[in-house]
Amino acid sequence: MKRRGKIAAEIGIGGLIEIHGKGGRGTYWTNGCVALANEDMNLLYSLARKGTPILIIGSSISLEKALKNYGYAKN
Repeated sequence: MKRRGKIAAEIGIGGLIEIHGKGGRGTYWTNGCVALANEDMNLLYSLARKGTPILIIGSSISLEKALKNYGYAKN
């Protein structure tokens, strides 16, 4: 992806990619991690368990709305 210009060359994506809160502070500050809004991180933490496979897909909608769209809404 970097070679094709889809990801900026200076982004340290690959290897250890973490998912954490404090998202929304701007672009390219996470060095390749995925930063979610704290509310979305709390929701993800309540749904996922250790060993849960994670698929990272870019989206402009909230995690809660995406989960509802795909039938994974928490009741």
